[in-house]
Amino acid sequence: MRIGYIAGRYRHKNREGIIHEPRQRMELADETRWAAILYDMGWFPICPLHNSVHVERVRSTIPPEAYIRGDLAMLARLLPEEAAVFFRPGWRPLGLTDFRPMWYPDGEMEGSVGAAEEYLKATELGLAIVEAKIVRPGEFMDWEIEALVAQQAA
Repeated sequence: MRIGYIAGRYRHKNREGIIHEPRQRMELADETRWAAILYDMGWFPICPLHNSVHVERVRSTIPPEAYIRGDLAMLARLLPEEAAVFFRPGWRPLGLTDFRPMWYPDGEMEGSVGAAEEYLKATELGLAIVEAKIVRPGEFMDWEIEALVAQQAA
């Protein structure tokens, strides 16, 4: 069974630096959707967001960098012949005219720091990378993700 590590944005902060929890919930739901598709295709998904979701509510002293270090440690244990890294839409910087997941705000957005580190680590390790891009308004349909996975990571 091949392993699919699912990467993408999680933290959404407003202009005051406060986390936007509804957007975080949408990111978790999106990761779950990807995990279901990978399971359907015979892959075992690793869901880093689900490993640490809401831990900050119980242990607020854990810095965000600790989560990223843990994610990178998981990536380092994957073998190129057995695994791929799947990047959900929206992890790269977004310009004014870029299509984006429907729960993202309009305007420019910085890229995800954690996902960028995961991308660099996956490249360094020689892992296959599957990057979903939104090429029209709206969301990918499940069959489109399946086709993308089959094409890029088979």
